[in-house]
Formats: sequence, C-alpha cells, structure tokens
Amino acid sequence: MSGRGGGHKIGPNTGRRYHATLDAGNTGFKRRQWSEAEEEVLGTNTDRVIATELLRTEPEVKTRREELGIPRFAHEPRRWTLEEERLLGTASDYVIARRRPGP
Repeated sequence: MSGRGGGHKIGPNTGRRYHATLDAGNTGFKRRQWSEAEEEVLGTNTDRVIATELLRTEPEVKTRREELGIPRFAHEPRRWTLEEERLLGTASDYVIARRRPGP
C-alpha cells in the first residue's frame, strides 16, 4: 500500500526472519565483557542501583551476579532505640523522622 495513512505492506518473511534472529540469541551487538572491578561491586547494592552505576541493564547485572553465585543485596534497616520509640506520638511522624539519624 502507499500514501498517507494507508500503512506499509510487510513482506511475508520479514517478521519470521526477525523472530528467528532473536530466538537464536543473535541480537546484532556484542556484550561488553565484565571487569574484575565490576564483578566486585555485584551484591553490594540492589541490581538496579549497580546497573545504573555500571551503565549496564538490570537483567545483565542480575544474570552475572547469579552466574557468580553472589546473593542479592539484603538491606537491613537500623533498629529504633528505646529513646526514639518514646518520641512517637510527641510530634508528627515527619518531625520525628527528621530527628532520627541514618537512612
């Protein structure tokens, strides 16, 4: 078809060839090798944060971390002290949270 709004005619093999390429794992570009420095960072923060820092995709980071047998990052929040708990109800949650140190 031709003309505006008429769409484009797609040949019968175009879609098949594209999907066959994807299924074969040939994405058309080379993946960057992992450096030792990059691998040392795996598991020290969330995969999303590390991916951003290393300029890689989150699935790339997750796959490599799992290949190396590195467990995912598990953040343990700091516990409230008895003194901090006693502050609850004395001011708004926002004010109390701003007084509390740490993340």
